[in-house]
Amino acid sequence: MLAPPFDAAAAQKRSVCRFLENIIRNAELDADRVAALLKQLEYKPSTRSERAIPLDNNVPTGPAADMLLNLAAACRLRSWESAGLRSRLPSDLPSAADALAEAAKCITDNKETKSRNTIVLQVFRSMIDHFAQDGQETLRTDVVLNMNSGGGVLDRFAEFLWNIRHSQSQIGKERTDHGGTQQESR
Repeated sequence: MLAPPFDAAAAQKRSVCRFLENIIRNAELDADRVAALLKQLEYKPSTRSERAIPLDNNVPTGPAADMLLNLAAACRLRSWESAGLRSRLPSDLPSAADALAEAAKCITDNKETKSRNTIVLQVFRSMIDHFAQDGQETLRTDVVLNMNSGGGVLDRFAEFLWNIRHSQSQIGKERTDHGGTQQESR
């Protein structure tokens, strides 16, 4: 039976879709964390908004949106710090306290959005670069990837696979040699 041909374009599309699904899941988790933080701090809107969330291309911007993004970054950083992952992350990554301070500045300072989102972008980049994509979905926790191995991870993995392949071929050869010897002695 022949294996179906490998469709690289379809595999890439599945990979991109899975990546985007994980980004969305993490954004939902961040929103839940911010909502829980605000609730804990007893910040409540005076009235519940009846306005529907627009599904157009109008992404909320401005100081309030930037403040919420920085609160999300602070919550995520706090989660990583609480889990003891700080030493496994880039040394230039700000602390949760830094992100909280930046969230407060979003309302009081008149900076451009780009400068208000520096920490947010660093946290997002760290999440993409240093964590398993589906750790939250699968294990309900962030799973940091090995940061101390540098670029040699793939080389060591390839070597591992090569050694297994070599071992398997040796076992197969020994079985053939022994099987042939046993048959000859009968």
